[in-house]
Amino acid sequence: MGCTVTKGSVSKKEAAATAVGTDADSDIVDNEPSTPVPVYVGTGVSRFSKENRSVLFVFGGPGSQKGLLIEELVHEFEFTSINVEDIVFNYLPNKVANTVENIVEIQELLKRDPSVLTVEWVMNLISAKLSTSMSQRFVIDIVPALNTILKSDSFQKNEHDKELEMFERR
Repeated sequence: MGCTVTKGSVSKKEAAATAVGTDADSDIVDNEPSTPVPVYVGTGVSRFSKENRSVLFVFGGPGSQKGLLIEELVHEFEFTSINVEDIVFNYLPNKVANTVENIVEIQELLKRDPSVLTVEWVMNLISAKLSTSMSQRFVIDIVPALNTILKSDSFQKNEHDKELEMFERR
């Protein structure tokens, strides 16, 4: 992975065509057997089980390229993306019985009453999304890009152990 989204695997035919400058649809015969690549998986890595869900939390501030990582996980590995910023925009207006129509109004609401947005509430909504989805792989963008959310008293609190423990039990 790098700073761009992976384009998927390239066939030997396409790679050879690119190297020689020919058309990828022409017949190129590759008689070389592929060499197996040895892989060692240590004891600290658990095997993937189809019955268990995989949930990845991605941390990183704005500009950290976490969006590219999430995009690649979604497109190449079929993860379902859950974004905290989307949760706040979609569900916060319902919580406060208010029709907030844009980002500016949400920012004003959080400035007036920062207690409406808590980590516990966000974790409850993430849990609800996990339990109602048929997907088995999730990537969660836990750090919103909107600075007003990050500056909310609830998100500034140093200890979130209780909220995270409650989330893990679900």
